[in-house]
Amino acid sequence: MEGPLGHGVHLSYDRWVQEWPEDNCLSLMMADGRLVAFPLLAEGEDYYHSPEKVLLRRKQNGHFLLEDYNENCYYHFNYDKQQVLAFVFY
Repeated sequence: MEGPLGHGVHLSYDRWVQEWPEDNCLSLMMADGRLVAFPLLAEGEDYYHSPEKVLLRRKQNGHFLLEDYNENCYYHFNYDKQQVLAFVFY
């Protein structure tokens, strides 16, 4: 992947959610640069990914909330359907 510092360089805050409707799933970029797959979530649904110990919730407004139990943090992703990416705001 091409990051802000070039190919193969990933920052721990470079996290995003991407929707893959043709595959009926979502992908989440983790802090270490790995992609983790989630089922496609409708508004108001959530999914706990037990191997990663994270809960991804799709809020009623379509945005995402990630609860990371390893880091004891919440991440809010404002979903932009035009760009099919969600950006994290702290």
